[in-house]
This record gives sequence, C-alpha cells and structure tokens, in this order.
Amino acid sequence: MTTTGKKVQKKSHWKYLLKAVQSLLNLSAASRQILLRKQAKGEKTAVEWLQILAPLAQFDQYSDALRKPLLSKAIWGLIISTFYINYAHFFLFAFLLDSVGFLPEYFVYIFLNILYQVVYYSRFLFFLFLILYFVFRHLDLHDGLRLFLTPMLTILQQETKTTQVISLQLVLDKKFQKKYLTDDYVTYKTSIWGRRSQRIGGLLIPIGIGWALLNGIFEHEIRNWLQANWGWKYIDYENVLFTTFFILGGIALVFIIASFIFPHTHSQKADPNRGYQKGYPKFRTKIYEFPWLSISTRLSDGTALHNQFLEKTFQIIRTRKNYRGKVKTKTKYKTLHFCNLRIGLSSQKYDLRTNLQVRGGSSIKLKQNSNEKRHTFDFRFRLKAKKPTANIPTGTVISFIRKVYGIAQIKS
Repeated sequence: MTTTGKKVQKKSHWKYLLKAVQSLLNLSAASRQILLRKQAKGEKTAVEWLQILAPLAQFDQYSDALRKPLLSKAIWGLIISTFYINYAHFFLFAFLLDSVGFLPEYFVYIFLNILYQVVYYSRFLFFLFLILYFVFRHLDLHDGLRLFLTPMLTILQQETKTTQVISLQLVLDKKFQKKYLTDDYVTYKTSIWGRRSQRIGGLLIPIGIGWALLNGIFEHEIRNWLQANWGWKYIDYENVLFTTFFILGGIALVFIIASFIFPHTHSQKADPNRGYQKGYPKFRTKIYEFPWLSISTRLSDGTALHNQFLEKTFQIIRTRKNYRGKVKTKTKYKTLHFCNLRIGLSSQKYDLRTNLQVRGGSSIKLKQNSNEKRHTFDFRFRLKAKKPTANIPTGTVISFIRKVYGIAQIKS
C-alpha cells in the first residue's frame, strides 16, 4: 500500500513504524546531515543527488503517515491509565476483595496483577508513542522533497549526461518561522459605519427642524408658489408640513438604529504589536515567504534549465465573540506557489518556427528573447494550492518544457 502521509491501515502501523526506524538508521552521513540541518547546497550529478535525497523522501513518507496514529495511540494510553487509576481501580479492588470467599485466592491475585500490568504498559506506551511523535515531528521535512524534487531528479537523470552536474539549493525547514515572516497585521472591524449613521441621523433632525421653521416663516410665499407652479389651490398645508417632518425624522431614526444593529462594516489594518482592541471579529494575517528550491542544470542537448520556487502562505487567525461574550479563534491557511522557470535553447542547434508561439495563459507571464547563443524563455506563473501541504506537480514544469520544444526545430 502506498501512503501519502494521511491514511494508513491499522494493521500497518507497526510495519510502517519499523520501516521508518529502519530507514532512519540506514541513512548515509550526507543524508543525516541534510536531515538535521534541513538544507542542502552543492553541485552533484543526478545519480548522486538521488542517492542522498531518495532515502530522505522515503523516511519523510513514513514519518508523515505515522504522526497522527502515534498521537492517537498516546492519547488512548493516557486515557486508559488515568481512568483505571482514578475510577476503576477502587471498584475492582473492592469487588475482588469481597470475592475472596467464593473465588480462589490465587485467581484474585492473578487478576489484580494483570490489571496492574495493563496500567504500567499503557503508561509505558503513552510515553513511547509520545516521544516517537515528537521525534518524527522534529525530523519532518518539506513535502516538496518527495512530491516534486525526487520525481524531477529522476526525469533529469534520464535527460542529462551522466557527468552533468546539477546545482541545487534546497531548504527543507518548517515554513512557519519568524525568519520567513514578511508581514503581520490585524484587520479589525471598526464602527465607522455606525458613526456615519449617527452623523447622518443627527444631520437629518436639524434639517427637519429647519424645514419646519422655514415653512412657518415663509408660509404665504410657499402657498403662492405651490398654487402658481403646481396648481394646488386647496391644500392642507399643516398636514404636508407634518408629513415632511415625519419622513425626515423617520429616516433619521432608521439611520441611528442601523448604527447599533450593523456597527461593523469597515476594515482597517493595524500593527498587532500595539495591542489594538477595537472590536470583533478580528482577522490577524501572517504572510510567510519560503524560498525552498533553486535548481539549475543543462540537458543532454545543451539546453539550459533553471528553476526557482517560492511558497507564499497566508495564515489567517480569526477571533470573534458570540452573543454570550465567549471569544473563539479559528485558523485558516491559503498557499500560493510562485515558480520562475527559464529555458534556454541553443541557437546553434535549434531554430524557432515563425508560425508557432508559446502560449502560457492568462495567469502566466512569458518573456522571450533570442540572441546568437540562446533562445531564452522565462516563465513566471502562480498556482493556488487546494491544501496547505499541496505542492507544484512535476507535470506542470514538464508541460512548459514540452511547449518550448514544440516550437523548436533542429537545424538542418
């Protein structure tokens, strides 16, 4: 059964645990150094890189698949031992002591011994699984190692010469660290809409009063103007005045009430270190930019290939308060993958077809340049990950390389 780090059969827990420990012990010195430092940098051939990184990818696959089962087993061991010590121990012990008269004495002692052994072993397994969980969590590597880099190196092994070196800069550390944090701000909901509503309502009230005063002062002139322009000869002027004032006052009252019902409609950014407490809900956004891979090499036909990958993650922490005053917090993640891909075809070996062009798409930026040495294609594209652990598929990069070769032809 192949694992993706999420689902493992219950019968395979111990088997995968043994494989993880065995793969960890069988790591070479170079692989262990990368595992501890969480980074790699150098120039080696594809075969040499695979010999170092493939065992790490296999160990990371096993450790990702085991972390959740190990934590659940540790929790169950703690629950069993705690329940027996706090509750079941007294009832069982009292029951067995009362049963000495009609049960054999050795049976009572054997049963008590079995119960004590269960408690001790559950405690032992709790600490064992908890230690293994934190060990595998500490040795966790970036998922791009096994999801992208290892398949990419396997393809480059076939497409490059055996002596061709690959320049590689790899960072396998955890991305949620302070050194990768580029922006941190709080977006809170202020009561600007409420203040605006109160101001509008407060302005409408004096406007209504002023309208009533002006109508009282210039009553005769207004009556003559209405009769001359609108033909209103018989009009209840007091009723019209009261209706107008009632409409303006009603609108003012609606705005004032709306300011209390909908007090939060405007978002404003603030520095989280200053301790702004303007209202709820609050949205604290942390942006992490994690440049985890840079790879350069030449293919067997002389084509230069350069790849750079940047992973940008938005950690959005939402804090809200319900009607009972209880504050709740929920965290969401949004991940974007930025890739810069440069492909340089040799001008001495390839010509570009004039009737064909490389089409990247609406979300892909393409720059094309040709000189005496190379035909250069610079692709810059962005992919939105459906899950925080998802990575750029290898087929996406290979598709761009195929597009470039699709418009090239070998010189005769």
